[in-house]
Amino acid sequence: MAIGEIGLDFHYDLSPREAQREVFRRQIALARELRLPIIVHTREAEAETLGILEEERARDVGGVIHCFSGTLDLARRAVELGFFVSFSGIVAFARAAELRAVARWVPRTAYSSRRMPRISPPAPPWAEKRAGLRRPGCRGGGGRARHERVELGRVTSENFARCFHLGAVAAQV
Repeated sequence: MAIGEIGLDFHYDLSPREAQREVFRRQIALARELRLPIIVHTREAEAETLGILEEERARDVGGVIHCFSGTLDLARRAVELGFFVSFSGIVAFARAAELRAVARWVPRTAYSSRRMPRISPPAPPWAEKRAGLRRPGCRGGGGRARHERVELGRVTSENFARCFHLGAVAAQV
């Protein structure tokens, strides 16, 4: 179905950066050979991640930038490369205003949802309680908010089917 989770994580530097770069390149090459989309993780390595995605022609297979926590520039360039952008519950943290702005920018045709709360990190002690795993902007009163959540569910299901080449599934959502 896909190659992933792959990418660069320079936060803790548990693996040498050069090794991460080389493995990431090989994984993209494998995905291109097998014609599978990729699930990309990037943390504190935006410019290098984008550079490698471009150099290794990841556009040929597409995929998802998973658990997005980056900048608007990363989101724009990822969408230009044909990638979907996936947000986790982090967007609901009180200090995540910039990330919510990025989530509002992402076109519906490129939006993906990470619906795995069992593996989402718990809110740190300083954070307010999370508002749930829904796209920022899907709030409001009564039926309107419910309608927006239902519509978002439909859109993310269609995008999932497109990303992973599940044409028959897309027709059923």
